Amino acid sequence: MIVLRKLIGGSMTVLAALLVCVAVIEILPFGSGVRHTVANAREIEKAFVAASAFVDGFVQSNGRLSTEPEFSAWAATQPEGVHSARTFQFLTLSSQFPPEIVQRFGKPAPNSYLLQYWRGEWFEYYASWAKASTLELDPKSFYLLGSPIADGMALLVLAILIAVVAKGVWPPPNLSVRKH
Repeated sequence: MIVLRKLIGGSMTVLAALLVCVAVIEILPFGSGVRHTVANAREIEKAFVAASAFVDGFVQSNGRLSTEPEFSAWAATQPEGVHSARTFQFLTLSSQFPPEIVQRFGKPAPNSYLLQYWRGEWFEYYASWAKASTLELDPKSFYLLGSPIADGMALLVLAILIAVVAKGVWPPPNLSVRKH
């Protein structure tokens, strides 16, 4: 029983220490992951705006949506880069639209299109009928409590609670063994 209590108490102590490390990383300003993600989202948004302006202008000029080859020809004229319109997929058939996008933005109108961009871990979309995208541009949306400081403080409180429980689980010293 003592070994089990030491194992549980020790594991909880390690967990508390790890939570403190995560909290410090979250609170200190060198954690730039969210800033980098939002900066990338803004670059993708610029490319979505340019691509949708092309498609909307094409519709105005030609009375129809551009075809995939016509869109690709336009995209090839855009600057190269990680978040370039060159990497977008141009979807024009509503049967191609993911159900979660239709659920989020509503039923597409006739002649709607969807721009799709693979971000490396997930897809981002621009839905023409809603004139909106799935991009998260607010840094607060990346934190459970809305800010790195609030999340870090919550992790510190959790670490303290786990450390207190770990101390309670740890077996008391054996007083029956006397030192000589």
